[in-house]
Amino acid sequence: MKRVFFVFSLTGLLVAVTGFGQTKSNSTRLAMIPAPLRSASARSVPAHASPYNFPRVQYPRIEADSRVTFRFKAPDARKVQVAIAGVPFDMTRGADGVWTYTSAPQPPGYHNYWMIVDGAIVLDPGTNTFVGYGHMCNGFEVPEPGVDFYDLNDVPHGAVRTEYYFSKTTDSWRRVLVYTPPGYDVNTAARYPVLYLQHGGGEDERAWVDMGRANLILDNLIAAGEAKPMIVVMETDNVPGTFPLRGPGHDGWHPEYPRGGGPYGQLMINDLIPWVDSHFRTLRDKDHRAMAGSSMGGYMTEAVSLGNFDKVFLCRLVQRRFCGRIFCRWRRHSNSCIAPAATARYPQP
Repeated sequence: MKRVFFVFSLTGLLVAVTGFGQTKSNSTRLAMIPAPLRSASARSVPAHASPYNFPRVQYPRIEADSRVTFRFKAPDARKVQVAIAGVPFDMTRGADGVWTYTSAPQPPGYHNYWMIVDGAIVLDPGTNTFVGYGHMCNGFEVPEPGVDFYDLNDVPHGAVRTEYYFSKTTDSWRRVLVYTPPGYDVNTAARYPVLYLQHGGGEDERAWVDMGRANLILDNLIAAGEAKPMIVVMETDNVPGTFPLRGPGHDGWHPEYPRGGGPYGQLMINDLIPWVDSHFRTLRDKDHRAMAGSSMGGYMTEAVSLGNFDKVFLCRLVQRRFCGRIFCRWRRHSNSCIAPAATARYPQP
């Protein structure tokens, strides 16, 4: 199955050896530390309903071999398909008007899907919705036995806060999600570095928490002593006038933003960063401020950072295990992860 690729800015994923606040020479740069993968000896998980289903709803069902079975009731429809990560598959109609389809084995992690009924995109009413592909989608999760870096574990947890601030750049109120690490509200003297984390095209600021589980990944890494506590700010670069420039050699999947990031870059530098620094206990210098993103967010990261080296770093000072895990969970979702040193892809199912 061909899947949409999330392309990460190569420069934006360069990371230092020890994380934020390192003042030693930046000449030594390492690629992301790869995320753990399923062990060949790990036991398979029995067939079960997708964890995103509503109570007592059995489908989508994740089979023991990682195939996924879908059921959709549409007795008057002429044709029903299920689109998995944008690829449609024909469903089979039963005598009771229920359409079914069982997929090929799916890679572990999160996947978007939606129904197409007689050519119209329709959501599956029995399971939760997520934003992606420029519209609301449904989602399912394929387990990965023996791998728990993105699971909800028994460790201290940070908080994800939904906040609103007024942007003079857009003359409008903006929503932002802010992760604060465990102990933030207890140790009120501590100050923290900040990562500005951008989503991919067709998504918004909810993607990294709802689908990417960045907060759980960071909770687990902090508990293991493998990441420094940090604040993570998730906003959207969906700002009027922020359109990619496409020059010679660029197609629609390889945009180029103006250096500085255009209107969104202005919003980030003039509105968002000052607001975050005034409302959270941040370390307010560029050595403790970084930016990263996936796909379109990677391009925006590069544009903003290269135009504002005096204010924000590319994601080279972020603890490299965190980068490796958040982006490689996204690799599971997108089937592709481009890192500075190499390109790694899952086999096409």
